[in-house]
Amino acid sequence: MKRISFRADGDYWDRKLSHYIHDPPDKALKIMGHKERSKILADAMGQLPAPNPDDYNRADWIASGMDRTPLPGYHKNASLNGAIDFLSDPFLTHPTGVQDPLRIDFEEPVEREKAFDQLLAVLHEDLIHLSEKFHNARDSYSAARFHYWHHVLRKRLAEKNVGGLGGLWYQLPADTRIPDHSIWGHSQLVSALTTCFELSPTKQASLLVFSITPVQDFINRARKLRDYWTGSLILSWLTFEAMRHVICSLGSDHIVYPSPMNQPLVDNFLSRELGLEWLWPEGRNRSTKVASLPNKFVCLVPTGLEEKTAEELSQSVEDSWVDLGQKTLDFISSRVGRDEYLEKQFERQMADYWDMRWASCPLVSESKKESVKKLLHETIWQKVFEFAKSSRSLFPDSRLRVSEGSFYGITHALSQAFLAAGKSRRWDRGSAEGGIKCALHGDMEILRYHWGNHGDKNPRPGNDPFWKALKEKWGPSTDFKDTERLSAVALVKRVAYRICKDNPDHPLSICFQESEGFPSSTEVALTDWFDLVKDHVKGHPKWKENDSWPRACGFLGQLVHERGAEEGEERSGPEIAGMSEEEHVRWKRVLTDTLKKFPLKDTDRYYAILVMDGDRMGRLIDGETLASSWESVIHPDLVRRLKQSDFDLKFRDFWQSWLDKKRVLSPAVHAAVSEALADFSLLAVPVIIEGHRGRLIYAGGDDVCAVLPVSEALEAARKIASTYSHGFHFFADGERDSPIASELKTWKPMPGRLARLMGRGEEISISAGVLICHHKKPLSVAMSNAQNLLKKHAKEIGGRNSLAIELDKRGGGSRRFVAKWDGKPPAELGLAAFCSLVAETNVLDHFLAVADSFADLRGRSISSSLIYRLEALKPGLESILCAAPTELAKFLCKQLTRSGTGDGRDSKETLAAHLAAVIARKVGDKFAVSSEALVVAKFLGESRNRRVGQKGGEP
Repeated sequence: MKRISFRADGDYWDRKLSHYIHDPPDKALKIMGHKERSKILADAMGQLPAPNPDDYNRADWIASGMDRTPLPGYHKNASLNGAIDFLSDPFLTHPTGVQDPLRIDFEEPVEREKAFDQLLAVLHEDLIHLSEKFHNARDSYSAARFHYWHHVLRKRLAEKNVGGLGGLWYQLPADTRIPDHSIWGHSQLVSALTTCFELSPTKQASLLVFSITPVQDFINRARKLRDYWTGSLILSWLTFEAMRHVICSLGSDHIVYPSPMNQPLVDNFLSRELGLEWLWPEGRNRSTKVASLPNKFVCLVPTGLEEKTAEELSQSVEDSWVDLGQKTLDFISSRVGRDEYLEKQFERQMADYWDMRWASCPLVSESKKESVKKLLHETIWQKVFEFAKSSRSLFPDSRLRVSEGSFYGITHALSQAFLAAGKSRRWDRGSAEGGIKCALHGDMEILRYHWGNHGDKNPRPGNDPFWKALKEKWGPSTDFKDTERLSAVALVKRVAYRICKDNPDHPLSICFQESEGFPSSTEVALTDWFDLVKDHVKGHPKWKENDSWPRACGFLGQLVHERGAEEGEERSGPEIAGMSEEEHVRWKRVLTDTLKKFPLKDTDRYYAILVMDGDRMGRLIDGETLASSWESVIHPDLVRRLKQSDFDLKFRDFWQSWLDKKRVLSPAVHAAVSEALADFSLLAVPVIIEGHRGRLIYAGGDDVCAVLPVSEALEAARKIASTYSHGFHFFADGERDSPIASELKTWKPMPGRLARLMGRGEEISISAGVLICHHKKPLSVAMSNAQNLLKKHAKEIGGRNSLAIELDKRGGGSRRFVAKWDGKPPAELGLAAFCSLVAETNVLDHFLAVADSFADLRGRSISSSLIYRLEALKPGLESILCAAPTELAKFLCKQLTRSGTGDGRDSKETLAAHLAAVIARKVGDKFAVSSEALVVAKFLGESRNRRVGQKGGEP
């Protein structure tokens, strides 16, 4: 397969870098002299061409959007001065949330000149390595040097604690007056826009949105958890292949969303292709085994070249997909021989599987106002045009003009709307194929040899010539069930881990290095039981010196999985671990003896699927739901000056009208949102899931999917939701614990990464669905149910910013509990007056208290019979709610007294309040009683009890 290489034009990359460095990274430390420092840095990088102000000034204004336009600059007169000395008053503000500004606490004064000298020393050290890599290869060296500056330099400065700034290097502001976005994001956009103007026939830039579908239809068609994980990785990789084309032909600075920073596939690619591997030591990125790129991305391209670019992106994806298919076919054929029908069938099924769509829109100017009003809702454009009109009257000086960047949010909304309109077209891969159908992709025929004139055209699975031959020569035996036959697409997903792992040049190779260890649903369900029996199993007489615990878990999990056959299920081949006859006998004895001391409980056969998705993300990125106001993003000292009676009248009057209004989306703010989502998904989410003994399947921006033991799933979901709404967070180098500590208010610089996350806001939130299901439930059904739980129950019924938990009992139907993360019980219940201990308790904590009480984790457990009693009393309870809601807790307290509950940590009154908060539901003006939540709580409590039992501690 032909891979696109970096543009072989050293002058091109050098011009980009010179425009990138038009503002030095340390500009905020000292505005005066920053142009001279830029020249010094350009010379240090190898005498770059001097940037032409005519080339980058327009890009500079667009990148800034409206951020600079209405703010006063430096003036000797204090009543006219708008300048901010960052080191004297070091604050960072948040671009989207309503957080208070973050104060930077410098323990010692920062020496500007020393910091700049140390910056130069880092550059000198790194460039020696780069120049050695690319001796006499100027074009490659220039491409490497540009991407080093964009991807690596900030990381190096933070790691080396240059100037004592540590992780602050990631967030040094582009403009100290409005410090809600970094100099890096601003410089990236200037570089990309200048390039677009240079290459565009019309000297313009366009936003291009590119998407790959189907998504859920591809990854949900899975039998094993590893199938689902592999499908997610493949889709993420195909997005990367399209992004790779942009990176090579234009530069990674052109990718606006998702941020390419810290993306494992991007980092590994740049390491290999541009000689930067010494800067990214193997194993540093904990997210290499996670699908981290969504199926859609946004980039800046030269206007006039959109169609050509989109066609090249599509071709890159298609070529990569077909190449993976060919590698799979070659691998299979090397074991079972070649067959002409099989090869043509493989080619047919792989071709045209993906539907790639794109839309673009040139950066909108104010002249397009009337057209915009016809195409978009006024919530998108009204505030933007009003602000542009007001700021123009503030500055009659033509130099301070309203640019295309002022209407960036409108441009983005239009491009997304155009893409959505295109998706309304029906997409059809063609009619379903004939023959025996694939077990996972039911519209495709199974792979097979040519039947011949007299062959059996409907053989049983065990007699199918192709599948019989493949399974006999394939290992491990757990990859295929005895009865399983697949299409080309399903087979590629099933064996991609093997194909890519053995091909070190494939981008997914690093992701699959430990693929055999991906847990089965049975192993995930047994997590707490495994922890409980570990010492016992290792001390068993049948334990051998060369046994390993992970392998033992696989054997025990396989035997537990097989026990279903003794309950009337059809026995099949190994699902989790293949065992010899001797191993089967040995480990069955270990399991039998272990179960005598530590019998399996019902909860040990269930695991949790966690899916999460940001609420109204499209509206946030379009600028509609930004929670930040102009007052919250402008430096607090400048806000104070703008409110003073003796300040410049024109600025004071202008900002009196606008300070409390919502901030307008600018390109740099969009870049900040993109980077915040990347930090959330790549740095925060993996650590939280790992800390709760789960396995992350994908985390692309605001989209999360993981599998966890039931006992940990709810806590993990809460931590992720809380972290999502953090304004500022610091990730220390090598941090292993869950990053859920209190949100930063002040911060002392140290090595690591200072990050802005999504921030707090009324419409900035993430919802979650937690499906608790049996380990043998068909995975495709379980994953589909989990997505439905998220979309229908958490988002629609729960009203977003919600959690929906569903207990899908085998043979017992489903029970659900839905609550907002911070939702309080209906005030009409009067719970605070009834029991002061629960005055500030939210519904979710009430639910957990009930769960722990059912499981006897809080002293005396609630009797299980109470659930059935309350269900029988439901009409009476609802009558109480309608007539006198405050009487519900009192009535429940009497029921608890009858059962003798309440002698432990919680009094009867406290337990009654918890129960009332959980079972009382208010929809509109009407109350209802639901005991479903109690069933879920009981099961969850029993699972948490198993975890506490093996940990020997508090829940």
